[in-house]
Amino acid sequence: GAVAALVNGVERDFSHILDADCSVEPILGESDAGLYILRHSCAHLLAQAVTELYPDAKPTIGPPIDHGFYYDFHMEPIGEEQLRAIEKKMNEHIRANHEIIREDLDNDSLREMFGDNKFKLEIMDDKIGHDVGSSAYRQGDFIDLCRGPHVPATSHLRWFKLTSTSTAYWRADSKRESLVRIYGKCYASKDGLKARQRQIEEAAKKRKKKAGKEKVSVQAVPTFKKKAEEEETRGKGRKEGGPAPKAKEAAPEPAKDAAPAEAAPEAAPEPAEDAAPEADGDSE
Repeated sequence: GAVAALVNGVERDFSHILDADCSVEPILGESDAGLYILRHSCAHLLAQAVTELYPDAKPTIGPPIDHGFYYDFHMEPIGEEQLRAIEKKMNEHIRANHEIIREDLDNDSLREMFGDNKFKLEIMDDKIGHDVGSSAYRQGDFIDLCRGPHVPATSHLRWFKLTSTSTAYWRADSKRESLVRIYGKCYASKDGLKARQRQIEEAAKKRKKKAGKEKVSVQAVPTFKKKAEEEETRGKGRKEGGPAPKAKEAAPEPAKDAAPAEAAPEAAPEPAEDAAPEADGDSE
């Protein structure tokens, strides 16, 4: 179904008041524009859950991306157990079906509203300025600085899943604050979410199969090469009429009182295949 509308070619929430003749077209959730809005709204839902579970966490930015969204928080690192708890809280807010309400506010009101979040204040300084206002979106007890548009209510955000976390830096600057980035995927339907999950699983199987073949190939090459060289040497001996080369004699056993040979050093273990690469900061 539709998640927002194009009013005279401009994306608008369903709450936008039509006060004159205009053209109106629906933005369907399955469209590129619709998925962008769904994923942006899901990022807000994530921030609502995180700030409820972790009151000291400071939301920074939360954009939609290919197949999903992420949101960066100034907070302590979290693990898989905490990620599932956040996901559970998000589903609670989906069932609550909070209406998502746009509020157009002046600059002073915005700065008072987000006065305890230095990251939001910095965004206002850089992108809004001190002379004009902007909009914020409220859902339940949570409100976030945003231009929108967004879906009408949280019940539109059922088909999502949180996937992972990583480290990022504010403004992609390693000298600035370290942030926790939480990733998720979001689709307009259950089938869309399942199809994406199958794609991820199939790609992982192909990578594993390819890695296995490459390992077998690398191990087999020296053996085949050695056998080929031995066959070539025997063939030369028979062709020239000479005796076939003798097999190498086994080395004599050391005397009973001889000192034992020094053991070869063990090879260093290879790094684990699933080791996470070093994170780098992403731009806004």
